[in-house]
Amino acid sequence: MIKWSGIKISVHPFFVIIMLASVLTGHFLELIALFTIVFIHELGHVFAARCFGVQVLAIQMLPFGGVAEMEDTSHLTARREIAIALAGPLQNILLIGVSLLLHVCGLWEGAFFLYFIYSNLLIALFNLLPILPLDGGRYHKP
Repeated sequence: MIKWSGIKISVHPFFVIIMLASVLTGHFLELIALFTIVFIHELGHVFAARCFGVQVLAIQMLPFGGVAEMEDTSHLTARREIAIALAGPLQNILLIGVSLLLHVCGLWEGAFFLYFIYSNLLIALFNLLPILPLDGGRYHKP
């Protein structure tokens, strides 16, 4: 566990097994890219939450995604809750935009470029599904 700016950042132990498997199968770079994409996605939630005065307790990186743990957000308006939820997928859209800009400038081409674009798109769209605990499941206030 690491503590950064008052936020505990932890990686699930099972992730180590997945990392070893990725080395054995030759997909380590893809796993690290995916891990980084998910982490940046979670940082989007953290930034938005902090903008609205919500304390972020931890970021947990799990084998199949990440979670930003926050203090109780029931006091937030629906708009602020939605803004925090959309901040994660927005990071994926920004990463796609930067990637496309690098591609247009001739600085990034090939299979890994496409993997990076598709991974960001998949993570953004998957997180918008209206299912808890995904971002899309947080668009309404009870």
